[in-house]
Amino acid sequence: MPQPLKTLYAMTFAVFLAGFITVAVAEDPSWIGVVFAPAGVLLAASGLVLAADYRSNATKYSALLKTSRPWGVDYSESFMSSPRFVRALGGGTAAIGLFWIFIPLIER
Repeated sequence: MPQPLKTLYAMTFAVFLAGFITVAVAEDPSWIGVVFAPAGVLLAASGLVLAADYRSNATKYSALLKTSRPWGVDYSESFMSSPRFVRALGGGTAAIGLFWIFIPLIER
């Protein structure tokens, strides 16, 4: 997986883990939604990297899908291994990230 997508994925999973641990030990549930706003920022950044095909990340990600066989399925001839689909998936990920940023802020 190319940079900066690899770093964004690692940071997103670290923030998810920290958020879930924080939610598990929290005594006051009124601010819990704000914990996931940083994860939304990272999701939006990952989505924008894919949607804009920054440093050919979407192209390399689709090539990875063509050559590897995730779960034993051959995606080499599928529409899901095209850069256009990966870019669309990145746009959807960016939109979900924006929701994760703004919804906790609106609820307060």
